[in-house]
Amino acid sequence: MGEFWDQKSVEEYNRWVQELATAYGNEVHQTSETSAETINAYQTINEDIADNLGVHISYLSYLEYLKQLEVEGKQEKILPGLKTYSPQNVFI
Repeated sequence: MGEFWDQKSVEEYNRWVQELATAYGNEVHQTSETSAETINAYQTINEDIADNLGVHISYLSYLEYLKQLEVEGKQEKILPGLKTYSPQNVFI
């Protein structure tokens, strides 16, 4: 990170990681029928970052796919019962 990123990039990344850790750390997980707990988000932060970026990259790829269909004059097939939702809403 250090030698490739300028100081502003490092600060923005650290801010984003903090926001992600706060969001994931506030989620309550059911551990049994009678108890639930939050996790220490910093124990899983690398996995959370990978998951978050994986979904983001998949969504951007999906949008590119939709653009290509449009260029070809096609539309994505819509599953029965989901006609009221856009393809982007179905993805999410």
